[in-house]
Amino acid sequence: MKDEVFKLRGAFAKAKRNSAGYSESGGWTGPFDGHLYRFLKKLNDFFDWVDSDRPSRRSQFQRTLVHLDPSGRVLAKPLRDRRYRAWREIRDFFQHTSHHRAYPGFDEFRRRIGELEVFLASMLVPRTFDDLDAIDALLRESGDA
Repeated sequence: MKDEVFKLRGAFAKAKRNSAGYSESGGWTGPFDGHLYRFLKKLNDFFDWVDSDRPSRRSQFQRTLVHLDPSGRVLAKPLRDRRYRAWREIRDFFQHTSHHRAYPGFDEFRRRIGELEVFLASMLVPRTFDDLDAIDALLRESGDA
């Protein structure tokens, strides 16, 4: 990212230096010339690159949801948003705790671990809970549980 920002900074400095539409005292006031046009093109290319190579955490999360779902379906926006908010809350808790910005008690930490487990399990397709419950029942009946 740093390399791309430096390229953009260089193009911006060149546009300011060479454009008739820019002056140190007045800023951008003049005509839209070739120097400004080339910079704006570079700026557009930069943001296209950011969108494709540096997607937002929300975009990354949503792509991950689609990738993890074997059906490949995209959830409706309200459901995606709800899942993202739940994930962000869980993630923020663990980040703040691991970076010593929060000091939860043991009970809260265990509760949050449980929330994370439920969240991750909810992403399993197909759900395996019923199968596991049936297996547990069979094991209890056989005396191997």
